[in-house]
Amino acid sequence: MPFGRALETEFGRKRTINQSSCNKDYSCLKGFCPSFVTVEGGTLKKGRATLPEGEAEFAVLPPQSALDRPYGILVTGIGGMGVITIGQIVAVAAHLEGKGATVLDMSGLAQKFGPVMSHVRIAPSAGELHSVRVGTGAADLVLGCDLVVTSAPRPFRR
Repeated sequence: MPFGRALETEFGRKRTINQSSCNKDYSCLKGFCPSFVTVEGGTLKKGRATLPEGEAEFAVLPPQSALDRPYGILVTGIGGMGVITIGQIVAVAAHLEGKGATVLDMSGLAQKFGPVMSHVRIAPSAGELHSVRVGTGAADLVLGCDLVVTSAPRPFRR
């Protein structure tokens, strides 16, 4: 994302710009960049309880399957949906669990609404990961963030 942390200025709170990820097409001058959005007179809504009264206050998690071989995940979507972020979050979570993980992001010219793919591979140890890319037909999980990109044959032939 091109915007970053909050910065207090003499004109009020602003957002710093991450120039390395800025699209540099100056569309922000036309109001596209979130750094220039101002909300006046708005109030925060209070969240509602998600469970009816008297229900259990915890969720029952499904049993965890054993990771006895490398597991391939293909995340597909459109630029700006967070596909690369999803891949990184999954890989960091695997790393924190002591597993081996690799990520291969394929974004090409997708900074603005083009197809994006993230190949994530997780294994019990880093030594069991021999390739970064999830091979054709080898995905154990396809996480589709966009129906058009996910249903096209192209992501599965790369």
